[in-house]
Amino acid sequence: MKKKKYLIIFLLLFVCFIANVNAENLLDDNELEEVVAQTTKYYKTVTVLNDSSLMRAANQSEVHSITTEISEEEYNSISPDNNISPQSVSIETTYKRLTATISKYNSYYYKYKGDLTWKLMPSTRSYDVIGLGYFASVKLSGEIDFEQSYCTVNGVCDTINSGYYNYKGVNGSGVVFPLPDMPLASLTQSIYILVEKTNSSTTVVEQELDADYAHAQKSISYSMAKDIYIDTCGIQPANYTYYDSMNEATVKWTGTW
Repeated sequence: MKKKKYLIIFLLLFVCFIANVNAENLLDDNELEEVVAQTTKYYKTVTVLNDSSLMRAANQSEVHSITTEISEEEYNSISPDNNISPQSVSIETTYKRLTATISKYNSYYYKYKGDLTWKLMPSTRSYDVIGLGYFASVKLSGEIDFEQSYCTVNGVCDTINSGYYNYKGVNGSGVVFPLPDMPLASLTQSIYILVEKTNSSTTVVEQELDADYAHAQKSISYSMAKDIYIDTCGIQPANYTYYDSMNEATVKWTGTW
């Protein structure tokens, strides 16, 4: 009788083990994903730093920045060797690359992803926001996955993927997170979600993903940074004067789902 009891327990544990392995393989198997639409944009941001001599001369108290889209060639021509500090005590120039990707995950889900890479690090390190806007025909399925990876100038590298605020809206998802406050040689942020049909009985013939990023130009509290709204117009902070602004990376898919 005891042997039969132990055999049943062993079989149950084995079935659970196999189920867990299959679930992990499903999540980790990139071959299951098919990229169906992708776009990459490049940005240059010029910022007049807070309390700089230029601001005092113009009698201004607010940080001012201008972000413009640039070509891939211009972005690649910038050397990352000057990542540690801005070019002058008054003006800072940074560069960012943002990629938006729509992938078919399986018959029931699509994956939306945004990847941002910094070139020339910002001197202000506070709470930034990365977000994904999308049509109301789809909805977030499960949780938001986020990773922030960096390497210091001393060669110490780390990836952090927890402890941040997740925004979940009807037309967008995003993450509010602090930037590492140390001399950096590289810095990237990635966000991805799985989406499913809002109405499973309908046919979706068009999808749009709008990846966006908002960098805090001056120090902002965690509670203030969380006051945001995200949709296909990008990230809209309630305290917008704290953040720079750039065009979203928009990608569209047409077909039958």
